[in-house]
This record gives sequence, C-alpha cells and structure tokens, in this order.
Amino acid sequence: MSADRLRRQIAYARRNSLYYRERLRDAKTPPLLSRAELEEHFERLLCVPRERWADVSRTSGSSGRPLHIPVTLREMRRLLGSVAAGVAGMGVRAGDRVCILLPMDDMMNPTVMLEQVFRDRLRCLVIRVGARPPEQQLDRVLALRPNVVVGAPSPFLKLGMIAQQNGVDPRALGIERAVLMGQPLYGEGWRPNVLKERLDALWGAELFSIYGSTELYAGLSECSAHRGHHVLTDDMLVEIVDPESGQVLEEGVGEVVVTTLSREALPLIRYRTGDLSWLERESCACGLDSPRVMAVLGRTDEMLKIKGAKIYPQQVEDLVAAVEGVEGHVLEVYVDAHGQELLRLRVAVRGDGDAIVAQIRERVRAYTRVTPEVEVAHMDEVLRRWMAHGGRKPRKFHDLRGARG
Repeated sequence: MSADRLRRQIAYARRNSLYYRERLRDAKTPPLLSRAELEEHFERLLCVPRERWADVSRTSGSSGRPLHIPVTLREMRRLLGSVAAGVAGMGVRAGDRVCILLPMDDMMNPTVMLEQVFRDRLRCLVIRVGARPPEQQLDRVLALRPNVVVGAPSPFLKLGMIAQQNGVDPRALGIERAVLMGQPLYGEGWRPNVLKERLDALWGAELFSIYGSTELYAGLSECSAHRGHHVLTDDMLVEIVDPESGQVLEEGVGEVVVTTLSREALPLIRYRTGDLSWLERESCACGLDSPRVMAVLGRTDEMLKIKGAKIYPQQVEDLVAAVEGVEGHVLEVYVDAHGQELLRLRVAVRGDGDAIVAQIRERVRAYTRVTPEVEVAHMDEVLRRWMAHGGRKPRKFHDLRGARG
C-alpha cells in the first residue's frame, strides 16, 4: 500500500510542481531535498494556488529563516485523523480534561492540530492556557484540574517546580498523562535522559513523547508501550541515511529523511529533517507493526569536529543537565586566536559553583574527549542568550566560529 501511495505522490508532484517536474524527470531514485533547497525553491515546490490553502504554519526559524508551510482542507482533515489515532494510543479518552501549555499564536501548527484532535476527534475538554508564565499556568491548573497536559518538557518541569515553591505537590494535581514535544526525553539506546527522570520524579504522570516538525505538519506519537515514535505509514515514508554520503542505512544512527504520501499543497519528497536518530522495525508491544523513529540524538547541522572528535550539542546538553544544581546553560563553540575550535559552557547554578563546574568539565571530557571551558553565569544572562536570535524556541547552542572568541 505504501508503495502505491509513494508512486501516486511522486506522480502528483511531477504534474503540479515546477520544481519536481524538473528534479524528478530522469531520476530513478528521487534526490534528497534539503532545508536550504526548500527555502530557495519554495514557490516552485508548491502544487496548489494560495486560494486552496486552508491553513498555514510558520517554522520557528531556529534552523534558517522561517518558512510558511501550507495545507489544503482535505489533507488537513486526513492528518487530523492520523494524529488522533496516535494520541488515542496514549490512552487519552473522551471526557478527559486537556490543558494545552504550548504557544497559541504566531501560526503555531502543533496548537492548531492538537486542539482539533482533542476537542473534535476525541471529545475532550480543551483548556487553552498557552505559554504563560508558570505562576499563571498553575492558577489555571488549580482552577480547572486537567488530567492531561500538552506542552514542552522544560516548561512542564518549571511548572512543577513553581507548584512546589507555592506549597503544592505536583503529584496531587491529578495530572495522569503529559504529551510532550520539542525536546528529547530519551537518549542513546532509548534510555530516559535526565529531563525525563526529573519529570517522572516530580509529577509521577505517564509521559509521552511526540516527534515531528512544522514542515511535516504532523507528529509521530509514542504509544503506551513507550518504545519509540510510530510512523504514520499511510501519510509518510521514513528512511535513515548517512548524513555525509546520503546513502540509505538499513541499521544504525543517521539522518531522518521523510517522504510525504498524502500531501497536496507542499509534498515533500525525501526531505532531510536534519535530525539524527534510528529506526526500529520490529513489531511493537502495543500491537502496531509500523516502524518507529527513536530518540533524536542531535542535529546534522550542529555536528562539531574538535580535536578529531565528533560531538553533537544534544549529547553535551544531556551531560550538563544531569549535574545536580544546574539550572540552565548555554553551549558555545568558537575559534581562539590560534585558530583552534573550543567549547565553552555558560551555566547558571545553585549551590557550590566550583564543585559543579568541576563535575561538568569532567563529565564532558570523559564522554567527548574534549575539555570545555565552563563559566558560571546568572540565569538572567542564560535566558537572554537563549532568546537572542529572536525566535520562539530557546537556542542553547551557539556557533561563534564566524568570529574570534
């Protein structure tokens, strides 16, 4: 069935897109499509006029300039059904009270999609709180008592910490499930990372991860078996490729490449997501036999080569976050006066700063074979650097190699 859908999607793209008509004319295997090409050829990639757009989402701009991703009404309805099936696999049922803590503005696709899934498809009460300060979020939670939360991991952690500071036990708030996206909850080998461990301890709720991107206009859901993000096989085909050669990998970690199978406005044929992960193809304990995208270990455009070692910022972030007393951090790579590439961490801490710095330096050195500079900074300075790029997502990694450190 997927093979038939793939042939139809490619034929459709050839007929309706100037870009694909040229790019796929003589290709036996469709070439990979990069984010840069999507930006450059956006108008020529489109397959329908703007009059047929039913919704448009804006990417965060954390990887290049923001893009506006359109969908038609028919494809939007189809994707709503697929996402609803994935969310239902998390155990969400009619009558649940779902509190959405994601941003509600600036053409945010996950909010639009999930609000309709929970309210219209699953018949849940939707509580639209949005990305307010955690003190205000806590007020809404106390007043309306949701049993399901939808948001990002770090703000959900902050909400629990604010609850504790106000004398409220997060476990007593009645949150049974948390559907979380935007940050990994797992690392290598699908092992829970420190963020997930802290959320488990704080909330005692069942946590579910969603993997996706605005370009895909859909998320891949972790099921009740908690063994990866199930691919929506009726709507997309997923490959893992070597980031440097582009060759398909049958096993192991590589770049996630996605081909849409049911898109009308903007089909994506072998789109390079830039995410590093691996595929699990064995049947899942939940009963589904669809392949699963596992943990995102980093981004191809952020890979660093320092003193012969390949390093991904996400790996360093996981190591730093696991150190007790770290409240926030910024990772920077820069070139010194001698032309050497160096790592620098700015960390906000509570407690013994010298001991925390020493622990961070040793952990990173042991894992990466590179010893970073570590500086203690105020949390206000860390927050300022997170949002200095002007986007809506915190940017904790900064590549400063264009300027001398």
